[in-house]
Amino acid sequence: MIIAFDVDGTLISNIDDSPKIEIINFLKSFSKSDTILVWSGGGCDYAKMWVERLDLSEYVLQTFTKCLELRDWVDICFDDEDVHLAKFNININNKEIMTYLQNHHIVV
Repeated sequence: MIIAFDVDGTLISNIDDSPKIEIINFLKSFSKSDTILVWSGGGCDYAKMWVERLDLSEYVLQTFTKCLELRDWVDICFDDEDVHLAKFNININNKEIMTYLQNHHIVV
């Protein structure tokens, strides 16, 4: 599967740019068997900067500018907003969905 993670509000806090450890651990967990992308509305270079700052380069295949053109290619998207950028979109602020994923060991 191809799984994309947004940067602002998903991998890092919108308030102080602190890492969101739980989501970063999801990314690392998925990277064991899936292809990981990181993207941002701020652009490809911005996403790459954060992948490097968060020391995620070994887990992330590529960075992108967030765009609709990739929607049919990406299987799952983790974002802090309700988006339609993949076949299946997960809003990380939906505690019910995140709890389900954790309880079913879909993410660690």
